[in-house]
Amino acid sequence: MKQFRLKSYDIESSKITAREVRLHFLSDLHGLSFGTDNSFLLEVMKQRRPDLVLIGGDMVVGSDSGTWSAVERFLEKLGREFPVYYALGNHEQRRIGDWNLCEHTPWEQELLGCLRENTILLDNKSVSCRVKGNSLWIHGLSLEKEYYSKPFPTRLTVGHMKELLGPCYPKEAFHILMAHNPCHGKAYFQWGGDLTLSGHYHGGVVRFHERWGLVSTHFRLFPPYCCGMFVKDEQNMIVSAGLGEHTVRVRIHNPRELIEVRLHPRKD
Repeated sequence: MKQFRLKSYDIESSKITAREVRLHFLSDLHGLSFGTDNSFLLEVMKQRRPDLVLIGGDMVVGSDSGTWSAVERFLEKLGREFPVYYALGNHEQRRIGDWNLCEHTPWEQELLGCLRENTILLDNKSVSCRVKGNSLWIHGLSLEKEYYSKPFPTRLTVGHMKELLGPCYPKEAFHILMAHNPCHGKAYFQWGGDLTLSGHYHGGVVRFHERWGLVSTHFRLFPPYCCGMFVKDEQNMIVSAGLGEHTVRVRIHNPRELIEVRLHPRKD
């Protein structure tokens, strides 16, 4: 059975005013299974008991409908255990998002139905929730195709983010942005969220450091915001190396990751 690591991060914020909040972030599974229907992955999560599960997209391979069945069963079980919030990656956008200009095929309809039934689907949407006495907003950003173009994606501006998601408001809440493509990390910080969660780069294939990998999915060498945690003042961005891969099935010094984030009240 393939292996993954649980990678934990601790973040203090003045906006977390009550008890600690524990998040699990999954990204880039690409139809891989850790045990039957991801039973081992689910068991690890159940042992850790996150308050929220956030999924940052690319759970399937867009060109392979055969990657869907195990993911569907996993999401059904996951949704019975935890509140699950789902943002689209480029592979979902090809099939059920605004990149798909054709009528949905039966398996695309099944995928969309499963997401709506078992998760809170955030396709350029935002929702608020209260978790252990804390006020949280969760946002899911879905970018147009040109923002994923290879090798030179269109540069994302804060103005366009506001067109898609609106402003980062209210300021007193803790804002979590799920944005699949870390290429636009600078714009994400400027938008103003407290925590941004991304994936897409698969850890850079070859990982040299917690924050440095060899190549992006846009074929850029040593890309910024490749993997790991990035901090700007009180803002944080975490880029997962993902749980799976496709096409280039190579990982060197680059374990698959289930991300755990613990949000704490600021000690001072």
